[in-house]
Amino acid sequence: MFPCATTLPQGTQIRTQVLEIASIIACDIHPVNNMRVLRYLTDELQIRWCRHK
Repeated sequence: MFPCATTLPQGTQIRTQVLEIASIIACDIHPVNNMRVLRYLTDELQIRWCRHK
């Protein structure tokens, strides 16, 4: 149904390395994005947002 093209390499070892690098980048960017959201919210909403699971 969908084309078989993939953005990940075929080899297991290199695929693992690519996913590891992607995770590092995602984990490094997440707190920066989250701080922008926290600054945007008012104090009351900020507390509720921090407690949100």
